[in-house]
Amino acid sequence: MQPKQPVRRLGSLTRMFNGGTPSKNDATLWEGTIGWLSPKDIKQYFISDASDKVTPAAVMQSATQIAPAGAIVLVVRSGILAHTLPVALLQAPLAINQDLKAIVVRDPNILPEYLGCYLSVMGERILPLITKHGSTVQSVETEELHALKIPILELGQQQKISDLFAQALAHKQQQEQAGRALLEGMDGYLLGELGITLVPPNPGSTLFFRDYSIIRLGQRWDALYNEGDVYRHVAQGKYPMARLNALMVHCQNGFAAGRADQDLLNQGVVQIRPTNMTASRELDFSRNVYVSTDLIKLQPYDLLQRGEVLFNNTNSQELVGKTVLFDLEGAYFCSNHLTRIRTAEKLHPSFLTYVFNAYQRAGIFFRLCVNWNNQSGINVDALRKIPIPLPPLNRQIEIAAILDTRRREASSILHKAHTDFAAAKAEIQQLILA
Repeated sequence: MQPKQPVRRLGSLTRMFNGGTPSKNDATLWEGTIGWLSPKDIKQYFISDASDKVTPAAVMQSATQIAPAGAIVLVVRSGILAHTLPVALLQAPLAINQDLKAIVVRDPNILPEYLGCYLSVMGERILPLITKHGSTVQSVETEELHALKIPILELGQQQKISDLFAQALAHKQQQEQAGRALLEGMDGYLLGELGITLVPPNPGSTLFFRDYSIIRLGQRWDALYNEGDVYRHVAQGKYPMARLNALMVHCQNGFAAGRADQDLLNQGVVQIRPTNMTASRELDFSRNVYVSTDLIKLQPYDLLQRGEVLFNNTNSQELVGKTVLFDLEGAYFCSNHLTRIRTAEKLHPSFLTYVFNAYQRAGIFFRLCVNWNNQSGINVDALRKIPIPLPPLNRQIEIAAILDTRRREASSILHKAHTDFAAAKAEIQQLILA
């Protein structure tokens, strides 16, 4: 469906520029107050700050550039571009890295708020027009982005569309906050029942924590050496503790499947990956990787068994340790980024799932991670040593059942936030293209 309004090429309406990364070898460059955006920060539309901070010297000595308030920022190099175009509208000046592109409107006939809204709601239609899919990571082609045709509506209509989009975003945010509050309350309930008070980490700048405040061992960094006893709060609970090794039947990783091993026709067996885990710690199969059905006979030992706990052993440091319970019928595999755990009779798998997720959100796994090449992980040997509080089995089941109910309620709220926002975006698309 083509717009009926006049169109202009994006490049004729704006100026665009990429950023860069200050040297990670100089810790002082990362001790400033200027927000420095990277793709991990583009998780919401309106952005006024960044998790990493740099100094004016960092800006002067590197390729990073400061995008002004009102600039639109796109992620232009990331695997996420295979299915999503992350867009943000800056509400304050922020520096950007090389995987982002700032778009600054310079034509008085178009509102920055409208242009940002257009790029966001039309993201799925725009992606095939502006991206190339390389062998390693997807990226936006600058020439195609400049040539992108933007409908030029009357300014009052642009403002109306921008306001509708802002209202839809606010509604979505309210719903998501309600869902997250339920999820966060689950941890409080669980830890209260166990008599445990966990203290989340405060590492400051995540980039600084990863690269400077931990001891380098060859090409890896092991945070555990600086953290001491990360389980000291867990040990103060009202139930006896036992290491996971004594509470399980097996603990093993899934297997790697590169592009050559995948069934690109999507007709094989789903290989569950960390991207199949939702924020509410449920399995989501909207985007899947498939492997050949031949592996069912060739690797029967790699088939997931119902009741296994799936632990995310490799990810960004903040996400290592997110856990789901596999409770599905049928044939499924999992990648080597997940560890499969089958519990012994005295440990209920659903209870273990909730304990691990409480540990993860409280930062225990963050502090246990080994870091290398921009990834973090926890190996099977370290996982086996993790202490688990052990109420009587019937009490584990009761606690897990209460948490299951709360999790389903949170999941329902988050799902409604998604569907309501999708409906609002569809309405805005119709207004733009009418």
